[in-house]
Amino acid sequence: QENLSNIESETGLDFSRPVIGMLTNVMWDAQLHYTSNAFSNMLEWVLKSIEYFADRPELQLAIRVHPAEVRGSVRSRQPLVDEIAIAFPVLPDNVKIIPPESQVSTYTLIENCDAVTIYNTKTGIEAACMGIPVIVAGEAWIRGKGFSRDANSPDEYFSILDDLPFETKLDESELELAKRYAYHFFF
Repeated sequence: QENLSNIESETGLDFSRPVIGMLTNVMWDAQLHYTSNAFSNMLEWVLKSIEYFADRPELQLAIRVHPAEVRGSVRSRQPLVDEIAIAFPVLPDNVKIIPPESQVSTYTLIENCDAVTIYNTKTGIEAACMGIPVIVAGEAWIRGKGFSRDANSPDEYFSILDDLPFETKLDESELELAKRYAYHFFF
């Protein structure tokens, strides 16, 4: 689904207001153990982010649950939507979940976000190449490459979020670095 009006209808997002995308991984694929991670695991990052955005009603958080949870060769045994529902039986009004089975185009979502936040998904490379600012909370491929905003602790992560909305895309030099890195990484 690439039609913005249809995406708004399906998700409850309002793209005339700032949207921050959260791009997840399949839970087992995000179990990283590096000192540069801001959080101990992806689930902690997701839940703490929801808590944060509950106090920022002027922003919308769009959590795009990784489609591989249901479309991958092995279905996830720890669905993120279920984990979120345990912690938040009622989500804040400004937090929207796009479940893994949704046909919403992740790329159309990214293009219409003020910024995206990631834990370790490779989609951060693609978002940066689209000029979208990427906030890194885990050991993502783009960490430390000069074109993302990297957090090494929860305090640093929330400090970056405090600057939202960014309202500007990556500058020319950051975009050039992102494209060079994407070429290196994918080709």
